[in-house]
Amino acid sequence: MPKKKILPMKVPKLYNYPIYGFLFSVIEEKDMNWVYSNFIQLMYHENWDMPVFEDHLKLFDACPFLKSTVFSYSKGEDEFIGTLKNGIDNENYIHLFLDWVYVNDKYSGPTLPHSTIISGYDDNKQVFIAHDNYGGGRFVSKEISYEDTVKAFFSAVRTGGNDSADSRYLRDIAYEKYDRTVITVIDYKKIFERIGRYLDASPEPVSFYDTKAEYGIDVYERLARKMEKGYSNMTKDLHMLYEHKLLMCKRIEHCFYEKHTDIPEVYEVLEEYEQLCKEHQTLRNSYIKSFFTKEDPSGDDSMFAQKMRTFATRERDTLNKLLTVKDIFVQM
Repeated sequence: MPKKKILPMKVPKLYNYPIYGFLFSVIEEKDMNWVYSNFIQLMYHENWDMPVFEDHLKLFDACPFLKSTVFSYSKGEDEFIGTLKNGIDNENYIHLFLDWVYVNDKYSGPTLPHSTIISGYDDNKQVFIAHDNYGGGRFVSKEISYEDTVKAFFSAVRTGGNDSADSRYLRDIAYEKYDRTVITVIDYKKIFERIGRYLDASPEPVSFYDTKAEYGIDVYERLARKMEKGYSNMTKDLHMLYEHKLLMCKRIEHCFYEKHTDIPEVYEVLEEYEQLCKEHQTLRNSYIKSFFTKEDPSGDDSMFAQKMRTFATRERDTLNKLLTVKDIFVQM
């Protein structure tokens, strides 16, 4: 008898990259204590040409409520569909790379392996339920036929060429199982340490410092220079900055203001950061409007770049104000 199994996912709070969309689609409110204690540091890598949370590469391994099992797929096409279905039958979400040529109707470029989440399947329709930034950057779900999923995976694998160390990840399939029994707490010491490193533009001590990467608040300057050079489309970069502000705003409200409504500095920080978050959203929206409605949007690039530099200065002042009450919270 044909089977159907779809694991639950909700609309995510953050979704700029598929793995963020996945994480915020499956976690519960209790898990936000761990999220607030992390997801602070930004990183911009020259080779990737995009800003990300420094947690990006180690995200699944670091999450206490995700059990991650990664293996390099070495079997043929015939067993591939069964491998994915078996993972889902055992309550695992699937993370892998699929070539957008076969799975994204809105994409018309060359072969592009893209991070994808699969949450279910339906034998009656012969489809998998896949999640990626298909919706003009939004993290959405769509049905992909078994046949196209096979084509997309093995096409992505073939782009790895000689299966070098740099491209071997394209063969990886990750089973991600969510454990709702895990309880986490807010780590105030870690939060303040990471805010300090964000302001100092320095990476985590456990990270390998990459000379091709810029960190923390310096990412603003990197993006401002990129904007001034007239890069084709920076919508995703600006949305990443907005999501960083949105999460920081929620962090300040939940971890600090709700715990100590009597501290004037915390209320001031929350007010200032809420305003900063709104202005980041406005900047992103203005850029999108300029980019898609003007024949030559480059005339606005210097204005957008200057706004980013102004935002960085204001954010530094606001977060430094938060650091002045560090002792009150670290002792909690």
